[in-house]
Amino acid sequence: MNSVTFERSQDGTQANSISKKCASFQACQSSIINIGICSGDLTDPTAFPSGTSCSFCCNESSPTGIPCNANLRPNKAINFLTMATPAPVVSSRRCLQCGDPTSGKPCGPGDLLLGTSQPCPPGLNFCMNDIYEKAGDGKTIYKRCVAENECKNKWFKESSDSPECTDYNPRGAVTSDLTCHFCCTSDGCNIPTKPKESSLWTPFYTGG
Repeated sequence: MNSVTFERSQDGTQANSISKKCASFQACQSSIINIGICSGDLTDPTAFPSGTSCSFCCNESSPTGIPCNANLRPNKAINFLTMATPAPVVSSRRCLQCGDPTSGKPCGPGDLLLGTSQPCPPGLNFCMNDIYEKAGDGKTIYKRCVAENECKNKWFKESSDSPECTDYNPRGAVTSDLTCHFCCTSDGCNIPTKPKESSLWTPFYTGG
């Protein structure tokens, strides 16, 4: 990084202060220059208002070993103003997401009736519905994105062999308490309380 600061001395003349150093990416990014002002002649202090500060970063030194910041304004200065901000990484899967099992806050009626699928966080490529129902006391539902291992454990190992889950009727009344976890593999597949059987995860799932 090269930094140039222009100050007015007590006798009214202009002088510039120059520093050259190694800098982190974060330091360079936080020292964005004023492109319009700093495009002038850096060797002429009178060309800049007092207090002007210009910083230049570079990261491509010459093959001959000459540091990239040898010149006051590097030949290949990085312009952080034009660098695109990377888009946040998300999963390719979209699921209906509501409720929080950790805090015990279930999906609300509005979520269940009007909710739409949203992109899942990275690595969570499957949709799951967690259903807890007590006889005569209504049901509690959570809808979320999960990793494949949770599909295998919660759905396939714990629920897929249970008749109360495979035969579960969301519109019917239960005669005993039940817990079912349904894991499905396509966008928005967990919008229904009980996902379509064709969308449910199996050990033979290969993606898509």
